[in-house]
Amino acid sequence: MCRQLSLIVLAIVVEALVAGCGRSTPPSVTALKPKLLWVGEGISHEGMQISLGYRGAAAADHSVEPIASIAHSGKPVAGAMVFISLVAKGDKSTKGQGIAAEVATVYEPADEKTTTLYTPGKLQLPDGQSPWAMRFRIVLPGSSGDFIREIPLPSE
Repeated sequence: MCRQLSLIVLAIVVEALVAGCGRSTPPSVTALKPKLLWVGEGISHEGMQISLGYRGAAAADHSVEPIASIAHSGKPVAGAMVFISLVAKGDKSTKGQGIAAEVATVYEPADEKTTTLYTPGKLQLPDGQSPWAMRFRIVLPGSSGDFIREIPLPSE
């Protein structure tokens, strides 16, 4: 009797462990990303619609993820080249130079949760209290010149 009871308890414990492990799912990557904030939406340039924004500015990890979206006639544009640099907002000495080297973005096609984006990933903000801005430099397919726009980041 005691042996039979032990086997039943063992079977219940094993079943509980197996069932519990099979139903555990990690949180999705998109659920962990900060909310996307569009600062400039639908900016017209040479027949294209450009939207600029970011995720995570002035967050606890002191980083920002610049985001650009480009469309032509309502369809995503995959052939643009988008570059980002961090600059000190309003500082004439860094105008055109940037705090760090300009970085290229990666084109991310749309999925069921996000729109088509260009992003370099997270960029670390420099130490200090100076207000920062992101400089977007975009080379559009068939364009004669660069589209350049600075987006200020909120101060902490």
